[in-house]
Amino acid sequence: MAEISSFQLEWIEAFRPHIGICLNITPDHLDRYPSMDEYVFFKKVMFKNQTAEDAALVSDDDPLLREIPGSGRRVGFSFSEPASKDGACLRGSQVFFRGGIEGEGPRLPVGGHMSRGLQEDMLASALAARLLGVDSEVSEEVFASFKTIGHRFQLAGVKGGVTFIDDSKATNVGAVDTALAGMDGPVIVILGGKDKGGDFSGIAERHKGRIRKCYVIGEAADRIMSEVSGIVEAQRAADLQEAVARAYEGASSGDTVLLSPGCASFDQFRSYAHRGDVFQECVRAIK
Repeated sequence: MAEISSFQLEWIEAFRPHIGICLNITPDHLDRYPSMDEYVFFKKVMFKNQTAEDAALVSDDDPLLREIPGSGRRVGFSFSEPASKDGACLRGSQVFFRGGIEGEGPRLPVGGHMSRGLQEDMLASALAARLLGVDSEVSEEVFASFKTIGHRFQLAGVKGGVTFIDDSKATNVGAVDTALAGMDGPVIVILGGKDKGGDFSGIAERHKGRIRKCYVIGEAADRIMSEVSGIVEAQRAADLQEAVARAYEGASSGDTVLLSPGCASFDQFRSYAHRGDVFQECVRAIK
């Protein structure tokens, strides 16, 4: 199994995955690509060499994946009924397969702080396992014991009834959108970092009912402020430490402070993991 970036896909010639998976396509790396169309092209080029013996697993919820290149068998996954002939969907916490792979699948452990993005990952994984002939009981057992990687919608602590979530790995606006979509209750979100060209206005508009306030940091702060101000309350902070402190001061019991930057980390940190570590240190330092 390999995770392939759009940067690597720019150079492929004969690369042909037997099962290729594309979870979604959202604006990213627009500091590298001159247009969103070019970025989309290189995301989907993974499928171009597939034949009828291969499978292209794609989200039926993503309009950018309605058409894909190549001759692979399209197998869709969705949070509702999949549009593809063969596919999988979630009903409650259980996966259901349809078409040529019809049947009941594993249950997902959707409680706690599991994000919608992680649910989507598990849905796609269950579908790939089904195509490979893996028993659903095996998938369910793996899901039940799975521990998320650090800094991906990770619980960083609870202070005075305020929950802190470290989603530092959310380095593009699509990941922020997914994180906010899975939140219940008011959210104070920390955005910003090294600019990758994503548009934050749509996120602010879609989630303005749950965003109590934004604190914006880093190189992209001015642009993000210009896009979200007037839609949600937003303030600039000098750094992550100040953003965490001010977010906690303004929070009420039951609120969530979410670090989901939507940007790369390299303006102020060594990596997204370093940024997440600093966030968690700031939470631990709260008295």
